[in-house]
Amino acid sequence: MDDSYWIDMGQGIYCKIAGIPEGIHLNPPLLDWKGLKDNNGNEIPYSKEKAFELLDTEKYFAMFIYEHTGHRRLADNTDKFGS
Repeated sequence: MDDSYWIDMGQGIYCKIAGIPEGIHLNPPLLDWKGLKDNNGNEIPYSKEKAFELLDTEKYFAMFIYEHTGHRRLADNTDKFGS
């Protein structure tokens, strides 16, 4: 059974997230995306590695994803989200 679902992040960006992510540190809760572009306007293809990179480096993007997956506590307790 697939508990994943798509969320609209605005500006034509949609992210598919896991409904109940297990092994959050082994598998990103972010399963796919559409419309995500880099600073030059080029589409960023989805990969597990890129998902981990974005969740690690993009504070507000990561907080949005973790809030939608019910992992706000994880986000609040992670150094990368600091002050």
